[in-house]
Amino acid sequence: MNITIRGMKIRKKHSPQAYMHHVELISKLRHSHLVSSLGHSFDCNQEDSSVNTIFLIFEFVQDKSLRSRVSVSNGERLCWTQRIAATIGVVKGVQFLHTGIVPGLYSNNLKITDILLDNNHNVKISSYNLPIYAENKRMVYNGTSVGVKGNLQA
Repeated sequence: MNITIRGMKIRKKHSPQAYMHHVELISKLRHSHLVSSLGHSFDCNQEDSSVNTIFLIFEFVQDKSLRSRVSVSNGERLCWTQRIAATIGVVKGVQFLHTGIVPGLYSNNLKITDILLDNNHNVKISSYNLPIYAENKRMVYNGTSVGVKGNLQA
């Protein structure tokens, strides 16, 4: 099985509970057009048992971005039917992020390089910014995105 691991450094301004909420939110994001979370792990400090880093484990999607399949000059360019199908897949993924969970996730950071195609040309959105909730329940965007970085194959 192929997996992708993404590390998320713990910042002192957020409580461990806020990060656990973040991990729980990621684990709920199950949709055919989103890269899904498979699990997580913690890197703890041995002296005081505090968490330093959270490692998020995701399904691995072959790194063929939609951009590379639209703008290549060789014969692997998508035909118009495949492009329309990819666009519909992106819309369904974004719609799920907006309406499939409560509260919905809204972000203006979706890039064409964050949209991956698997071997069957199915769209998977690989990067979406998720809020970390501070203790006073206001939303704080930490600028980290869940994405395909540091690919490992198991």
